[in-house]
Amino acid sequence: MTRTGNPQVARYVLRPHTAAQVTIEFDPSTAYGLKTWTVPASPDHVAEMYAVARPKAHWKAPAGEDALSQSH
Repeated sequence: MTRTGNPQVARYVLRPHTAAQVTIEFDPSTAYGLKTWTVPASPDHVAEMYAVARPKAHWKAPAGEDALSQSH
């Protein structure tokens, strides 16, 4: 996660160790009820997404492993 010129917008660039589906969850509170679209990512293909309002990244690999970033 990196900051952008807008303090309410975060830029995520994710390169998982295995193929995965990446979604960014966000919400003005910490309820995280809203999600972006899902994009594929792999060691050879990064996922780049922008999100607003307390985003956190979530990705799921085919083997079932889940990973979740800390909220920002």
